[in-house]
Amino acid sequence: MNREKVTIYVSDKSQTCKKVIDQLKSWDIPFQLKNITQEPGYRKELQRKGIYSTPATFIDGIEKGILGFQKRKMQVALEVQKLKRRGEISFLLGNQ
Repeated sequence: MNREKVTIYVSDKSQTCKKVIDQLKSWDIPFQLKNITQEPGYRKELQRKGIYSTPATFIDGIEKGILGFQKRKMQVALEVQKLKRRGEISFLLGNQ
């Protein structure tokens, strides 16, 4: 089972947000949704990160959020997070 901590900031009626959610579901990745339309506190939380649009996806252990629907960036970030968790990231970065 995947143990990535993924948080997605979304807004109502956004097809791009739906694409991100559907993609993560298809990969069987658990995630936390934060809807900025329904909860103004989430909008402020996102704005404190310097982001003013949705979707914005944050993966634990990855410094920057992924804005919009960027399938390849999500794949890479999830794989890097998995390697960090298993202690294999040093090999990937060439720090043997």
